[in-house]
Amino acid sequence: MTEFLTQNPGYEVASLDVTAAYGDTTHGAAVAAKGAVSDAEQDLRNRDTARRTARVTILGGMRGLIKNLEAKLSAHDPRWMAFGLAMPASRVTPAKPTGLVVSLNGTDGLLATCIAPSQATRFHWRMRQVGPGYVFRWPQARLSRWR
Repeated sequence: MTEFLTQNPGYEVASLDVTAAYGDTTHGAAVAAKGAVSDAEQDLRNRDTARRTARVTILGGMRGLIKNLEAKLSAHDPRWMAFGLAMPASRVTPAKPTGLVVSLNGTDGLLATCIAPSQATRFHWRMRQVGPGYVFRWPQARLSRWR
């Protein structure tokens, strides 16, 4: 379009920004924005590579630490907790969350918040729809985990 208006300036309408100059400016801004997006995507890939490398390193170190502790400490030794680990012999289930508040999230979703117990690190929320003929079923992806 810019080339056409450059060759045929009689078709330009300055009051509506239909000019070759405006087209050049808009095209330049689009090319610059595309370059910025490409740079940001490359930066994200670089950071993800660094994160993966650090994750492999830290997990390897933690596995080594746990193997070493397993060789040195009994399953009931409280020194496990000094390393931020639970004692292998104690399988403690965290308490239930309290203070559940459910609110609308925009127009099509619900937001559930609660006060997490001290030992909980994550939650699996389940929702049940109430109505005639509705039967609750566990999600297929999680069924094998609960059997």
